[in-house]
Amino acid sequence: MGFKTADKRRIDELAEKAREGTLSQDGRAEAESDERVGHLVSLLKAKARHSLAIGRA
Repeated sequence: MGFKTADKRRIDELAEKAREGTLSQDGRAEAESDERVGHLVSLLKAKARHSLAIGRA
């Protein structure tokens, strides 16, 4: 589970624009949305690992 290759490329592109100071408002909103999704995916993965670990105990 995670981002598709094309999405990762877009995230990298947005990050580069942010570093250069050329990120538009729309790009900033897109990057923030991607970041929230990334955090949610990380949280879901952690909960799944925890559930699996409890099941093995």
